[in-house]
Amino acid sequence: MHYAKRYIDATGGSVVRGWRLLALILSAKQRFSEAQVVIDAALDETVKWEQKPLLKMKAKLKIVQSLPTDAIETYKYLLALVEAQRKSSVPLRSIHQDDDDKVNEFEVWHGLANLYSSLSHWKDVEVCLEKALVLKQYSAEALQTEGLMYEGRGQEKLAAVAYMNAILFEPDNVPCKILLGSLLSKISSKALPVARGLLSDALRVEPTNRKAWYWLGMVHRDDGRIADATECFQAAAMLEESDPVESFSSTT
Repeated sequence: MHYAKRYIDATGGSVVRGWRLLALILSAKQRFSEAQVVIDAALDETVKWEQKPLLKMKAKLKIVQSLPTDAIETYKYLLALVEAQRKSSVPLRSIHQDDDDKVNEFEVWHGLANLYSSLSHWKDVEVCLEKALVLKQYSAEALQTEGLMYEGRGQEKLAAVAYMNAILFEPDNVPCKILLGSLLSKISSKALPVARGLLSDALRVEPTNRKAWYWLGMVHRDDGRIADATECFQAAAMLEESDPVESFSSTT
């Protein structure tokens, strides 16, 4: 945290990456309200064209603080930025601004779909996904959200197909391996070996994923492997204590 603050001071607060890193460190310590203060300060110091990653993190912080209405308003502001960006000429860019800082309309609609999914607002999820898929027809992320929608509606077979298609599209897609593994473990005890393989493979790709450890523990428990289950649950609990709202790699 000390070095993140020094980085912000050294750059005069003009580089988004430093603010995001500090907010992520605070969120990993479960200090969400302080992380929110950092993001708000960053929004005051940056021009609107550079604010996309900050606003996305702000929405996630609102969600973990059980403020979904505020998160929705943040995404609506992102959509307004998309519209303003479309109508304006290409803005002058800061020498520090990454190419990824441009507001991506697909990411906004998809993020909003994920938010509505967490609230079980399935009709809204469907509308947002339709908007996203117009912009990007083939997307593992969209297939993942589609699977969550089907699963939430009790359409387990369609959910499994969506997750499998996402994995076919991106073989190392960790979230979909976890979702498919957890879904199969709930459908039938006969599917436990397949579920265990998916979750173990997810951990091969991302060894510190707490959700993968948790669901692997559930599979071991249901399979009668109590000692293995206990170890997995302990790993998941330890990782949850230092789990940021976004991956630290997202700042690189």
